[in-house]
Amino acid sequence: MHRKRIISITPRATVLGALFTCLLLMIFSQAEAVRVKNIAINKLETGTSIVSFTINGQEESTIDETGETVTVVMPDGTDVTSLSPAVEVSPGAIVNPESGVAQDFTNPVTYIITFGNGNTQQTYTASVQVQDTTVPTLASSTPADQGTGVEPAANIKLTFSEPVVAGSGSIEIRKAVDESVVESIPVTDQLVGGVGTAIITINPAADLEAATAYKLVLPQGVFRDNAGNAYAGKTLTWTTQATLAVGQEYQGGKIAYILQPGDPGYVEGETHGLIAAKQDIAYSDIYSGAPDTSDPSMRTEDNNGTYEGRFRWSTSVTGDASSPHYAYKPVPGTSIALGTGATNTAAILAVYPSARYKYTAAAMCANYQNSGYSDWYLPSKDELNKLYLNKSAVGGFTDYYYWSSSVYNVDNACYQFFVGGYQFVCYKSYHRRVRAVRAF
Repeated sequence: MHRKRIISITPRATVLGALFTCLLLMIFSQAEAVRVKNIAINKLETGTSIVSFTINGQEESTIDETGETVTVVMPDGTDVTSLSPAVEVSPGAIVNPESGVAQDFTNPVTYIITFGNGNTQQTYTASVQVQDTTVPTLASSTPADQGTGVEPAANIKLTFSEPVVAGSGSIEIRKAVDESVVESIPVTDQLVGGVGTAIITINPAADLEAATAYKLVLPQGVFRDNAGNAYAGKTLTWTTQATLAVGQEYQGGKIAYILQPGDPGYVEGETHGLIAAKQDIAYSDIYSGAPDTSDPSMRTEDNNGTYEGRFRWSTSVTGDASSPHYAYKPVPGTSIALGTGATNTAAILAVYPSARYKYTAAAMCANYQNSGYSDWYLPSKDELNKLYLNKSAVGGFTDYYYWSSSVYNVDNACYQFFVGGYQFVCYKSYHRRVRAVRAF
């Protein structure tokens, strides 16, 4: 007796997406009556879900079916530009991009799960987060650690390697001599600004004392980064400056001007400015004996001392433009601004070197020395005006004309009359008084 067998079934066994209501046609091997007891049709579990999503070395992986997202956490330092996830999806479904294909997870990557003939799809957004275990560090501070000459009223600025938020504890300012606490500032206090950024500003409630050594104590955990990593802490030290004022003797001369906010070279929390020599420059301040009358910058009047303390800006050669000693040679690159006198002086000396032209106003300033300081220069037009405005406090000025290092044009340079403060220009070959300055 031959066993009857099914030759074919319609719909085919592998067809997906068949109609909900349809005929089931079975063809048997023998054309005779067939008795059918029971036919069981079981539901095949299908879907468009991501069952698992893993990347080698991952810390954890989370699949959110409701939000259709996948989040993978990788160790600190992972390069996310080429990661190959192993993606397992519902039976019968396919995934695009395919499992195991390298992807750049700098930005989220979209995965599409498709079942059957493509009518059923689900989209997932997969992102990779790199675990942050790097603690924030202090990149720099103002005042600088072990700094000197710090302005007592200055705020404290801390620049970290990354944005930080308030942790716990207090920041302390102590006197270095005995560790006594001058001020204790909770990190959550309004005196601590910039929280949430990489730059923290601390504004002490009271100014510090002058000429005093201090410590700034930053305890461990007083700041944290956005991942919760605690700052390790540090103690900074600095010394405040003695109180400085215009007219005060300081570093070889007298303070003629202290830079203010908005001035070129102004640095918050630091004191800088101009120091003027205590008197106008004289020949005898630098040289002894008779002047070198062969020097083109020398004046014939020097032979009898009529113009002692007055110097040319350039030379006495005014009638021969072809002469290498011509008084009106171009001097490029000068400025009238604060902070430019030193570069102006260097520009003048490049055209009229002090080894050959020893008695120009610029050369006399550059060769001047006092109290161990040798970085003197001829002030710019704006610097010279600061000397005029504070001439009473500085002292030693005469009611005469003073040279600046600022060029007006090829023939003329700027000078100032110390009666009334008027600023003019005149030929570079003229004689004017000279007051050297230096920066601090």
